[in-house]
Amino acid sequence: VYFTGIIRDAQGRKMSKSLGNSPDPIELIDKYGADGLRFGIMSIAPQGQDVLFSEGGVEQGRNFCNKLWNAIRFAMMNLGDGFTPDLSAVHGASADEQLPASCRWIVSKLDRATEATNEAMGKYDFSRATKAVYAWWQYDLCDVFIELVKPAVASDDEKLKMQMRQTLWYCLETGLRILHPFMPFVTEELWQRLPKVTGDQAPPSS
Repeated sequence: VYFTGIIRDAQGRKMSKSLGNSPDPIELIDKYGADGLRFGIMSIAPQGQDVLFSEGGVEQGRNFCNKLWNAIRFAMMNLGDGFTPDLSAVHGASADEQLPASCRWIVSKLDRATEATNEAMGKYDFSRATKAVYAWWQYDLCDVFIELVKPAVASDDEKLKMQMRQTLWYCLETGLRILHPFMPFVTEELWQRLPKVTGDQAPPSS
């Protein structure tokens, strides 16, 4: 059981029926989705402080869900038919000088985001945890790395294509795992759409 501070409206008032400032969670789910609501609430709930609720935070959660869907759609279009994940191709990628600098960079950023998220989760600091994983997905992966993948997969360099595709798959697969506690429904649906490793390569289930 996790206890938060008092949940107040954007003006700092306690929520009550008489003030009419208490939102209906079912209506919020219908409007923004269950995972959008879940992620939005956690992102605006600083540890040890009252929560100032606004639909803006929940709307950001819904928009983030859309960003995840777009990232997976892009991956499925660019990984190519018959793509087979190869964990050995990205194992220790942040230090593998044979990989392009962009691949090493994004994996190192993912490692840092994972560490920050796990550390915050261990302290029940869910707001800081969501910010760490959100920043990696939004700014590092979608805004930077995916834009670097686009020209790479369109080039004639087959080795570069393979390296970028394997790194993209690894980042999406791992990124969905660290996001799963906050957005379980969307991440499960998207993870199932990704190609899977087989045999001894298979990573742990959590």
